Amino acid sequence: MGNTWKETALTRGDLSLILVPGIGGRLMDVVYKGHSLLFTNPDLMGIDADASTGELDAFPTRAKHVPFPLWGGEKTWLAPERYWQDKGPDPVLDSAAYHLEWLNPYSVKMTSLKNRDGLVISRTVSLSEDVPGQWEIHHQITNEGAQVVNVGCWSVMMLQRNAEIAFALNEASKIKTDFGDSANNLQTVGKQNIVRCHDDNEFKVGMHPDSSTALAYLPIKNTSTGLLLTSISETLSEAADYAHGHALEVYNSSSYPYCELEWHGKMGTLSPQDSATLVTTFRVTESDREAFLALLS
Repeated sequence: MGNTWKETALTRGDLSLILVPGIGGRLMDVVYKGHSLLFTNPDLMGIDADASTGELDAFPTRAKHVPFPLWGGEKTWLAPERYWQDKGPDPVLDSAAYHLEWLNPYSVKMTSLKNRDGLVISRTVSLSEDVPGQWEIHHQITNEGAQVVNVGCWSVMMLQRNAEIAFALNEASKIKTDFGDSANNLQTVGKQNIVRCHDDNEFKVGMHPDSSTALAYLPIKNTSTGLLLTSISETLSEAADYAHGHALEVYNSSSYPYCELEWHGKMGTLSPQDSATLVTTFRVTESDREAFLALLS
């Protein structure tokens, strides 16, 4: 790997968080008892974007319809997508280097450069000192420009496939299809809905769940067990308060073996020096599919 790919790890007990500040301040992997949860793009390993601008002249990709590098891991994007340049996330915020600051042995803060609109992203990643397998990410977008902006935080986690993502949805709410045909990938168990990301059918769905908790089950290959990822966003507001009209989205890739678990924070009207924030909490434990389904019934 080049210098941009220099890794930093937060470790406590069986959990290690692999951070790559030089590639958009990413949490590039979560490793629990030796098992990896997040997707890292093998085609981009060792390829460096410009550390100041995040620009790449060219890069290998199997996703020819996606005009930006799919590095992998978990990151903070700007919402809504109208803030994206050339149909992709801002390279200064997504691919350039972030400044790393150690807050204590179990917490780091990664801060971006300022983009052309004067926006700065900071990501504080902290391991729990009380709950095994748990960590928190504090996302913040600060307006250091001269103009008022309307923006929200968008947490995007690229999980290795296969994965099943479950959430609570009442009868009055609907799963909205952004693109693709997800009908064969949706399932209902009890009062919960499941998005099954087990094939290369590309789709994206959005929903405004009844609960700020979503569950993801990832089987461990060649075993009968798996990992259960509990994902908790901050207290939900009305659907209209979010950039895409809902707080939770799931994307399944056709080009690489991953899916995305995406939480949105509320949109904010930011005057200069104002900030928008989102706090997401994750916990990983061992499980099996039967136990996962039992939680949903």
